[in-house]
Amino acid sequence: MRALGLGLLGIAAACGSTSQQGPTAAAGCGGLDATSGSASIAAATSGGTASGGTTAGAATTGDSPGSLPEPDPAGGVAGDNGGAVSGTSGAGGEGGDPDAGKTLISGVVVGDDELPVAGAVVLAQGRRVASGADGSFQLHLTIPYDLALLEPPLEAADQPSIGEPHGYLGLARTQIKLYVRTLQSRTTHISGSVSGRLPTPEPTVGLVYGHSPQRLGDAAVDASDHFSLSAPPWHGDAPLRAMLLVAQADPAPDGVAPHLNSLATRAILLDPSVNLGSPATDVTLAKPTFHTLAFAWQPPAGKGFDDCDVTVELGGAFQLFFQHGCAPVSRNIDIPDGLPEGVISVSANGYSSVQNWEYGATAVVPSTATPFSVSVPQSLPLIQGPADRASLKASTGALSYAPIANALADLRLCFPNWKAKRNDCADIYTSEAVVPLSRILSLGLATAASGSMTFEVKAVPNLQTADDLVAPSYFKADATWQYRDYGVVAPRSFSYSAD
Repeated sequence: MRALGLGLLGIAAACGSTSQQGPTAAAGCGGLDATSGSASIAAATSGGTASGGTTAGAATTGDSPGSLPEPDPAGGVAGDNGGAVSGTSGAGGEGGDPDAGKTLISGVVVGDDELPVAGAVVLAQGRRVASGADGSFQLHLTIPYDLALLEPPLEAADQPSIGEPHGYLGLARTQIKLYVRTLQSRTTHISGSVSGRLPTPEPTVGLVYGHSPQRLGDAAVDASDHFSLSAPPWHGDAPLRAMLLVAQADPAPDGVAPHLNSLATRAILLDPSVNLGSPATDVTLAKPTFHTLAFAWQPPAGKGFDDCDVTVELGGAFQLFFQHGCAPVSRNIDIPDGLPEGVISVSANGYSSVQNWEYGATAVVPSTATPFSVSVPQSLPLIQGPADRASLKASTGALSYAPIANALADLRLCFPNWKAKRNDCADIYTSEAVVPLSRILSLGLATAASGSMTFEVKAVPNLQTADDLVAPSYFKADATWQYRDYGVVAPRSFSYSAD
């Protein structure tokens, strides 16, 4: 089938999965190109908690909107009077308690592997704080609040520049989790033994990080019942909790879809400083019991999709269902009982040669789900204003779009960052159909007082507000997608000037 613009593997990389080709930067997953549209994944989502937590000593600065000092290398933040501040609130200048009447906001910054990220900069209401070693930060703010997140450098050589910025409008949560891109550079070697296998066919090996199945390439069990593989890279120096899966199919004649005969799962801890082997990785295959998953998939009707495929798989180790073709799917699938969360995943993609449209979607299926469906809607989130090449006033201009149902808007803005001598692109998440330009400029994203931008709209599925996106129970890996219409010209560009 025709490859997607990013491809499903490309989408996975954009959301934090990695290849085995060495260190890779996991790109932020904001959603679908808006000029391109949206897809929705309807499913029960599994809960969870933010990793990291909060730490006493997360520093914030005072209330002066005109003073956004840089993080102090020693771990504090320079306050308005020039001193380093530690603790949960900054010096605030002179004249009383700067936190009076404000609400404590506690958060954690993580990568797509759910590991904490240090050194990310969070800005809101004239205050600025860097995430600690455990990814945590604290700010005293007035609710509702707009918040900006500046990624730390992906590599030390990139200092003092930052990574891609993000903005969140109209937040009210007091406990939040924020995702950033990270440099995936840590790995280790995994080996082990398998017992209880059938003579044929060969068992297959899978690996899951958090809620993200990894692509292992050739990781089969050899004739002596051993396996050996290099773990796909992850970020940071901390050990990573992972799930190892080994599966074996029933012996079946050629051309017959395989059925799962036996399965083993084992939680393992990957440490970049040491290889992992027996007995910590040894598994015993056993015949599972099953429950039925009623799986449904519906491509957009009337759009001319003629090249599609759908896959349901078990942690990259076993394919539970596959269809090549664009006919709707309504199928009962046998799912092993007692699986950990994050190991059952769906991928679906398609291409319309008539309209030059394509879509791709991946989703994590809750382990106890009985119905699960994937759908791609007809509508796209389209820009309404400004007009292409428009000239706006910073104080009165606005960005507007036509929202779509069951999706949070992601306003993708690109602009020159003159201080860093590069172009930046920011994802601004909002449920508001009209956003004043002045509000975006006030986020502190290195935008100039006057200049130019490009603007497009994306969407994040199954979320209604920015609060949903920053909820500690939200797992970004649970749903990624793109829906692109190559017949639409995007993005729009406009200039703006100060009054």
